[in-house]
Amino acid sequence: MYNERIKIRYIEEKETSTVLPKEYLQRLFLKTEILENEYEKDLCNFNYFELLELIKSQNSTSFESLTVFVSHISLYIDWCIQNNMVFDFQNHCSEISRETVRDLVNNVSMDKRILNRKDVLEIISKCQNPCDQFIILALFEGIQGKDFCEIRNIKYNDIKGNEITLCTNRTVALSDKLVDLAYQSDNELTYYTENKKIPLKENGFVIKTSPNAFKEDDEFQAGRRIYNKVRRALMKMDEVDGIPLTKFIKPNGIFESGKLYFIRNHAKKMNISCIEYVNNCFDEIIKQYGNFDKNSYVFKYQRYLK
Repeated sequence: MYNERIKIRYIEEKETSTVLPKEYLQRLFLKTEILENEYEKDLCNFNYFELLELIKSQNSTSFESLTVFVSHISLYIDWCIQNNMVFDFQNHCSEISRETVRDLVNNVSMDKRILNRKDVLEIISKCQNPCDQFIILALFEGIQGKDFCEIRNIKYNDIKGNEITLCTNRTVALSDKLVDLAYQSDNELTYYTENKKIPLKENGFVIKTSPNAFKEDDEFQAGRRIYNKVRRALMKMDEVDGIPLTKFIKPNGIFESGKLYFIRNHAKKMNISCIEYVNNCFDEIIKQYGNFDKNSYVFKYQRYLK
């Protein structure tokens, strides 16, 4: 870490006064060290343009994570001001707007995270196991829940035509393809990996478990099993520009891609802009994808809602 003595002092003070793990701050300052060495000064004395360069250098595809990064940098600079370490006694992070942070997101990588329905169908066509196909398409069509509870608790008999009421009491629409995959997954007897075949046991749900699986009484661990199924499935996909698909696409990214596709598709059918559809038909969106903050969503995905 650059100016290590000062950084350690800050970390130790924060460790005793907040719940922020010291490991997080250590990683944060390792990220800033390269530019601090280049500019030959502590980041607390970066000017506005140097801070912009620092934020851009993170190469982040997430507006939220970049906002958190800027917030922690700002807190550190405030602390340095209080301790008379900042030459001009200014926190130039306060000059950086939300719009500026959004524009510093790596849009090239962000674009690769946005899938349309054709992309998702191509991905699942390369998945060997029906349950993996079902999970990926279910995410795209708006089924997720905390720790993937909405997916884990689906029973085939709960499907009524092209609708299902989930464990969270949301009633959502299902495509014919997703209903068919639910049937295939419900009747799946064997799960195939690269090296072996794993027999599955009946548990009453569309997503089966192996006979030697631990009892899923821990919601987080049960959710991680779903997460890892998606990750393993994506790892088998072709690389994009020589980079593994898992570098860009995560389960929540599939869910958010589906939401964007839903908005674009319905707006096109109604011959209105995506922004108009979000503003005028918000209830339709949250019925399928659950509640979310409309203004924050439009702000984050503005360039995809034109």
